[in-house]
Amino acid sequence: MVGLLHALQGNMPSKHELAEESIRLEQDVLKEKVGSQDQTSVAHGGLNHIVFQPSGDISVRPVTLRTERRQELRQHLMLCYTGIKRTASEVASSYVEDMEARRRQLRIMKDLVEESLAVLGGSGSLAPFGELLHEAWVAKRAMSQVVTNSKVEAIYQTACRAGALGGKLLGAGGGGLHAVVCGARPPSGSQSGVGPVDSRALRFRIQRQPGDLLQSRKILQPRGGRPGGKVHRGLS
Repeated sequence: MVGLLHALQGNMPSKHELAEESIRLEQDVLKEKVGSQDQTSVAHGGLNHIVFQPSGDISVRPVTLRTERRQELRQHLMLCYTGIKRTASEVASSYVEDMEARRRQLRIMKDLVEESLAVLGGSGSLAPFGELLHEAWVAKRAMSQVVTNSKVEAIYQTACRAGALGGKLLGAGGGGLHAVVCGARPPSGSQSGVGPVDSRALRFRIQRQPGDLLQSRKILQPRGGRPGGKVHRGLS
């Protein structure tokens, strides 16, 4: 949305500027109790190692994978929509007020990021990556009782019985999307019994760039300018 508004004005902000403005709007203007990883991830696009400094600065380092390794990762990932709608701010509110009491879980999750990067950058099996995601999910689950629920647990347990090596909810938790790492390549376009009947697998790809906004001659004409066929990079 931020990228779209900039495109309407004929502006092309940097990835860093898009992320910063999105974070400011959500946290300072709308007063939502949300993190900063989603805005940063979408603004920069691709696979990144994002570090949030105590000073408030955010550093983004692209994770470079060989083409074969990227394809292997894509083939072993499955994204499942839980069917549960939730507001990230409401879920995050259950644990952000007292992060000091959750320092242990945060330290575990930080260490798991480093281990995961080593696995992805290697040439061995992706099985350890699935196991690390499971450990991250266990740590995240301990952050608050509302991070998970019976339906989310049912989806995850069904996925594990079907051969998933690990996985976790994306975002704040409580619902939304669940990512799992499969032991074998999941069948294309099929749920393959991963979740309950009212959950569904979604097709996705790992983008190398942030979302593209194509300028329409009618609705994305820059103010005071002429319509054209330029491509504006921004938040889709």
